[in-house]
Amino acid sequence: MNQFNMSYHQYADDTQLLQFITPKEPNIAINNLISCITSIETWFLNNNLQFNSSKTEVIKLGTTFQLNTLTDLTSIQLSNNTIPISNTLKTLGVTFDSKLTFANHITSIIQSSNYHLRAIKHIRPFITDNLAATLSRCLVISKIDYCNSLFYNISDHELSRLQRTLNKAARVSLNITTPHHYLHHSSNNNLFKLHWLPVEFRIHFKIATTTFKLRQSSTPSYLNELIIEKQISRQLRSTTAPQLVQQQTTNNISKRAFRHSAPSIWNSLPPDIRNSQQLSTFKSKLKTHFFQLAFPSMTG
Repeated sequence: MNQFNMSYHQYADDTQLLQFITPKEPNIAINNLISCITSIETWFLNNNLQFNSSKTEVIKLGTTFQLNTLTDLTSIQLSNNTIPISNTLKTLGVTFDSKLTFANHITSIIQSSNYHLRAIKHIRPFITDNLAATLSRCLVISKIDYCNSLFYNISDHELSRLQRTLNKAARVSLNITTPHHYLHHSSNNNLFKLHWLPVEFRIHFKIATTTFKLRQSSTPSYLNELIIEKQISRQLRSTTAPQLVQQQTTNNISKRAFRHSAPSIWNSLPPDIRNSQQLSTFKSKLKTHFFQLAFPSMTG
């Protein structure tokens, strides 16, 4: 695949190809993609493997403007099969949509979480608060946190949908029954009692932790190459903690990419957190820091 100058990810039974398409010359990129897939199919046949074109999916990703310039691209022709371009695509349990809003994926999270929360409510009178909180973490929060670094800088509407689900899990865990118009500060009180970070800070926590691991181990390489440590010409007290190069972009989707989100969040952390040597120490200080930012009136 390197001969086609194409990004890719490979798993045990799945290969993902990423082809950049320019609106001015889309056919060149499409032909390159088809040639790459054909080459993979030939390799499969030569090694007594079956290339399953019926399970091959294609999706266009981009801004509204970029997608509007490619409205004529509705399918690609592969061997004797016509593969339509989908509006959504599921990979590793995450549903991607063409504009990367993740609205479909978040809807799936909410529906699954509500199902489990209703089940917990049925047995809530017979279990302790600690057990209810444990069930909520295992069955609901684990879904909210899964691949949540993808939710960095998503729309306020989608973020609030996730936050309401987390608030509901907190109320079920604490066995609190409130009217439909419950106050916002009450939700914060519930999260504070359970020591749960709000959704936005959970997203930042995941990205910051991933960045710390990358700086410690330099793996995986495809993520490590996206962060660059800032070179300091003169050592000052304010520069003892390592910082990362902040790459500038005006594209809203690009601002959500790891190459932008990781330096942005990392550089905003206090020096004593960035100077941590152990992962456990880093995570402990990081949660305390985000907890103080999330609940300033309660921790101050």
